[in-house]
Amino acid sequence: MKRFIIIGLLILIIGGISGFLIKKIFFPDDKQLIKKTIYTVVKSLEDKNIPKFMQQFSPDYTDSYGNTYGTLDFAVKYYLSQAGSISIKLSQIKIKIKNTPDGKRADVKFAAYATAWSGGSESEEAGRFELKLKKEYFKWEIYRFGGMKLNFQ
Repeated sequence: MKRFIIIGLLILIIGGISGFLIKKIFFPDDKQLIKKTIYTVVKSLEDKNIPKFMQQFSPDYTDSYGNTYGTLDFAVKYYLSQAGSISIKLSQIKIKIKNTPDGKRADVKFAAYATAWSGGSESEEAGRFELKLKKEYFKWEIYRFGGMKLNFQ
């Protein structure tokens, strides 16, 4: 009898751990998916993988710099061709998800620090940015991007 209790407990523990891992791996929550999208954008920029970069954006993309989906492609190609290597660090990522009549939307605010090396010179940029994402089926796509105005008091 004691053996059956131990085997039963082991099955429950292994089943619980397996269920937890299956949920995390195959059914991630929206915040995890949003972070995955953002880090895919960063990684594709660092690797200069423009097709993978563009897959993360919605066809109706616009930004505060006047770019649309089409002009973003050309702008990124130009900037990446000028840089030898790029390093991007993100911090202070804050995600707010809301349900709208058009589906799920997310506002993401973060700080970014980028360094680019080209021909022996180094260029550094830092700032606070805001992304707006929308959920298309099972994937989050970026449809707005902009810098945030800082208010120093």
